[in-house]
Amino acid sequence: MRILSLASFLVVTLLSAVAAAQTQVGPVAVVSGGAAFANFETVSADGCEKTEGEVFVIEAHTDFHLANGLYVSGFRHNSCTGEMNGYGGYAEGSFDVFGLLFAHFRGTVVAAAFSDDAAPLTVELDFWWIGTGPATRENGVFEDGPAIRFSFKGERAATTRGSFTVDGEVASVTAARLVRETAGEITLPQP
Repeated sequence: MRILSLASFLVVTLLSAVAAAQTQVGPVAVVSGGAAFANFETVSADGCEKTEGEVFVIEAHTDFHLANGLYVSGFRHNSCTGEMNGYGGYAEGSFDVFGLLFAHFRGTVVAAAFSDDAAPLTVELDFWWIGTGPATRENGVFEDGPAIRFSFKGERAATTRGSFTVDGEVASVTAARLVRETAGEITLPQP
């Protein structure tokens, strides 16, 4: 037996009412899903090159502007030469995000450099996020003219386990968290 949170119950009830009255209500858009974030860094053996960034896994259960999978963004700075470059990439991989309890990703992302002359970053993970400590929750319903916008969000710090390398070097995780969110907009007809 599954127990719904109050926020989930309200969203389901609201969506059911909207679906029943679709001829009287304008467009309805809802996004629901979870994500796991981790900030990371690596430093070369000579101490010159530092790579910092963030990885995040998204698992949306409804239409969302980002595809499900792992995203990487970051930059590499060489303090000995003064060179700096940004990176970004995406991969589908094998993943699960289970609310604020845990997430897992296994796969490889080749993050392209923003500069043509720099080599890409290769990020390899077989990595777990495990929720720890209390969860924080935010919610709100806002009326904006004919639109009603709502958002229910939970967030929790996470500990991490597993392998995480950037170009073959073990990455240090500096912060990690899990997020669960349902948000949407209902447009009401104009009088």
